[in-house]
Amino acid sequence: MSEAGKRLLLICALAAGLLGNATAAASSRPDATDSPDALLQLMQSSYTQAARAVAREQSLADSAERRIAAARQELRLLQQYGRFADLQALLKRQQADAELSQDAALRIDQQITAARIALSEGQAAQAARALASLRERLVQINEPEQRDRAVLALAAVDAALGQRDAATQALGELIKRALRGEAGGEQQNRAALAYMQLAAIQLDMRDYQQGLLYYQEALRTAPDWAQHTQARARMGVAQMLNMTGGRPQAFEQLSAALAQFRLSDDQHGEADALLLQGFFLSRDGQARAAIAPYRQALALREGLHAQADVINALTHLGAQLAQVGQLAEAVLTTRRAVDLAQATDSASLQSDALNTYAEALAANGQPAQAFQEMSRAYSALQKMARLELVSQTGALREQFETDRQKLENERLNERLQLQQSGQSRLRWAFGVLAGLTALLLAALIALGRLYLTTRRLAQHDGLTGLYNRRRVLQLLEAEIERARRYQLQLALLSVDLDNFKKINDSQGHACGDRVLKDVARLFRQTLRQEDLAGRVGGEEFLLLLPHTGEAAALQLAERLRAQMEAELSVVPGWPVTASIGVASWMPGLGADELLQRADTALYEAKHKGRNRSELASQLGGLDSVPGGALPA
Repeated sequence: MSEAGKRLLLICALAAGLLGNATAAASSRPDATDSPDALLQLMQSSYTQAARAVAREQSLADSAERRIAAARQELRLLQQYGRFADLQALLKRQQADAELSQDAALRIDQQITAARIALSEGQAAQAARALASLRERLVQINEPEQRDRAVLALAAVDAALGQRDAATQALGELIKRALRGEAGGEQQNRAALAYMQLAAIQLDMRDYQQGLLYYQEALRTAPDWAQHTQARARMGVAQMLNMTGGRPQAFEQLSAALAQFRLSDDQHGEADALLLQGFFLSRDGQARAAIAPYRQALALREGLHAQADVINALTHLGAQLAQVGQLAEAVLTTRRAVDLAQATDSASLQSDALNTYAEALAANGQPAQAFQEMSRAYSALQKMARLELVSQTGALREQFETDRQKLENERLNERLQLQQSGQSRLRWAFGVLAGLTALLLAALIALGRLYLTTRRLAQHDGLTGLYNRRRVLQLLEAEIERARRYQLQLALLSVDLDNFKKINDSQGHACGDRVLKDVARLFRQTLRQEDLAGRVGGEEFLLLLPHTGEAAALQLAERLRAQMEAELSVVPGWPVTASIGVASWMPGLGADELLQRADTALYEAKHKGRNRSELASQLGGLDSVPGGALPA
């Protein structure tokens, strides 16, 4: 059996296993609401069935206690499945309910929910404000399960604000507490969730190997009944395997996760898996096949109203559309991503959207606007680095103030020892600040490289790498001025490939693009270092030859033409040929006049049968180019 067949059988087996687990779990429960544990396990296997069970609980609630319990269950269910639009509406209804709003435990759940909604919209600062009071009262929460969920939410906010050390420490402590509990219980499920958040932090730092280890640990730790957690962990394993070179296994793990998400009607998970599937296909050389899952992921995310997820999906789809040549739609899609990102406080989302938009504009032949959007991306990247530095500094200052307060409350005979500890902490803080300074310097270097890349994008043709029309005409003006000032020789070659439309029509545009690249490579190999070459049209080129007289220019033109015919071919037996017009500069000629002379000579070469060079000085009537289109 082939490797592809084996992979298909494995995917089917994994999907069947997940289906069997879900079916067995459902059939073994006579009533999903008989106990909190039963409902919790039902939430892990089916959103639709769990939603019905919660609705049943609400309809049977005959006391304030049961109403509050049902309200908390509904919050948790919608949050687990990423139903953020429904969550926002539910939160407003609950907060307007006088009876529900009096319960302290429900208010904590509402704070956690508000923070999760804000994070889904790319509003990390808003999420931090939602949890500000909860951070101070964390130790006062009586329910271990609720305290752990609060820790998970706080760690997600810290990670979003760039305070990865604080998030990592809190998650590590949660895992230690949770793994001391009963095997197979809800505590182990929370430990698995913490492992996944640790993996997400590693992904953000591009440590894919460590991220893979955390996701695998989450998969091992999650109880058998926690199918939703397992599917999320499996998807994370797939993502990291793809990054570390295990693409076949990544496809298998992702397919199994996607099957479970669809089985449980988890639209949020399905959207994430589809986006990842599109990314895998794109990296696997299947660019066009990646478009469909990207579109499906976008549609699901728009239905869930998760703004940050929608922006992310638009950015991926726009980049993929540009890659396959659907440039008009790519520009519109990435422009929409930019507009939505500007409404968030996430510099990362803004930078990604602006970069992708700039690349789509450049590919669509709009270099000036591409440069402008790339500059905006540069500003967003600066903002991101600045915010991360500020948040890290704020965390250090807060820690320092806390330590100082403790010192003041300690007994007099312990102060000397604590001062020494404080000095050590300050040295550590200065070390961290020095590290942040190095990080900022690295970011500035990266931004400098980005600026150079953008500048090249604005001056060079994207296909051939030669100067674009705008730049080569600027250089022509400059060379004419230099020749006039210092009485130097200057020649111009106007080159047009013969029968290029026929190449595109009969062999396809991919073949035509290859021919253009081959011609550009020949120019770079043959021309002198001071010579300048640019692509000014589809198959039209200008070559500027400083310090070159008419005879030498004609000799070079013939050499290029002969090399092209001898060394380049469209297909075997079909050589690439060109017609060339040669003009030399004379005092009194401007750029337009010199171009006109070269184009007239080129026109004459076309009419004399193509695949030849003509001198402008040997032609009469150079005041205007003859009427009509230039022959191919």
